[in-house]
Amino acid sequence: MHYVLLFLFGCEPASGISMAVEVQDSGIPVEPSAAPAAEPTSQPSAEPSSAPTSEPTAEPSATPTSEPSQAEPTTDPTSEPSQEEPPPPIDFSDFVEDEVGLERGTSGLDTIESDLTLWLDASKTSTITKDNDNLVSQWDNRSDFADHATQSELSARPIYDGSDQMLLFNGGQVLFVENQSVDISTTYFVVYKGGGPVGTLFAKSNRSGNWSRGGKSFFIRNGKYTTDVGWVGYFTANSSVSTTSASIATFVHQENGVQDGFQIHYNGNLEIDSSWEYTKHAESELNNGIFKIGYTSNNFPENSGLQGKIAEMIKIDQNIDDTLRMMIHSYLASKWGIAAEVDSDGDGTTDDSDTNPFDPAVQ
Repeated sequence: MHYVLLFLFGCEPASGISMAVEVQDSGIPVEPSAAPAAEPTSQPSAEPSSAPTSEPTAEPSATPTSEPSQAEPTTDPTSEPSQEEPPPPIDFSDFVEDEVGLERGTSGLDTIESDLTLWLDASKTSTITKDNDNLVSQWDNRSDFADHATQSELSARPIYDGSDQMLLFNGGQVLFVENQSVDISTTYFVVYKGGGPVGTLFAKSNRSGNWSRGGKSFFIRNGKYTTDVGWVGYFTANSSVSTTSASIATFVHQENGVQDGFQIHYNGNLEIDSSWEYTKHAESELNNGIFKIGYTSNNFPENSGLQGKIAEMIKIDQNIDDTLRMMIHSYLASKWGIAAEVDSDGDGTTDDSDTNPFDPAVQ
């Protein structure tokens, strides 16, 4: 059985669901710019109890082991090809359609593949480059984009957990991914598993050094999924992250230029639906900003280092509609064995009992 984690930006809120959420004050002792009433005005100031003393800057020199060919299975040339077994999946939409039981090419997911800038899937072992101690130096991006998650410094590499087929972070690990923007409409899915949920899932911040204006972090605060924009404020979901099984976090950023929309979904349920000045401090303000997995910054005002495992991460740089969001969520729930615990379409029926888990009108 597999377990999962995920994040999401860029979707319209689920039909019939809307929440007005007041942004909480984050409290870093730096004078903020003026912000709307619904937003906090500062960052929290408490420093994490422990953090790596530095972060690596060099990319690994080793190249990942090449992925085996997706060639057609060998068959007897004199026999008729089977009509029951489709060829191996090729792209993201194929994988999702196969998992949720849809005919290939019918889901509409092919329309988002050009904006699928990051797809990390630890169940595909050929995408993991690791040493004899299972320390991971590279996690291949399965999308058509060439930027992989890498770490050249031995002490900062996460551990591949073969039993769960996930990457384990214990507070001092970080992976870097080049060429990932967060100040655009984006949907993120993350499948996370941890007995003591805390720390950063992913962030856009300086490669090393301190938290600064322009930084964005997606993390776990007080056991709940949270997002923080430096010197603007943060949003925290209502539900506590499961400590016994994997869960799926979806973060959605709808770029409007001023008052941007933002959502957090936990296991399919919409928990935050509000707006704020997301780009008040743009990522361009970072001195050397980079997309990071498992860590934010040295003085980030929470436990910056992730404790727990990441199974899968998907980043789509567009606003996807609710149907596609629910479909991807259902794919993750089924694949990682948590369909009995999640409600992908938010209709009150868990996926394992729902005849169509990505249609809220059908139970």
